[in-house]
Amino acid sequence: MTDNPMQLKEILEAKLPRRLKSEEGDFLKIYFQQITSHCDENSKEIYFKYSYDWQNNSYILTEEYLFRDKETVLDIKRAITKNYYLKKI
Repeated sequence: MTDNPMQLKEILEAKLPRRLKSEEGDFLKIYFQQITSHCDENSKEIYFKYSYDWQNNSYILTEEYLFRDKETVLDIKRAITKNYYLKKI
């Protein structure tokens, strides 16, 4: 995916909330501003939240890294999966 404002518009105008493809999530991070991060060793997840305001709407992008149950060190390089979710608030 290239850095194209038309693609940004297409993603934001799609039916929300929804899970995004990795390429879409990585693309949106160019425009969104990080607002929080969280590491939960009990549930074996790390997530980052990003926000973006566009045409009087606010959007939240969540980037979630999941780990194996027996993982002792939570490092995003060792995650078994990365998920992106987008919602309008």
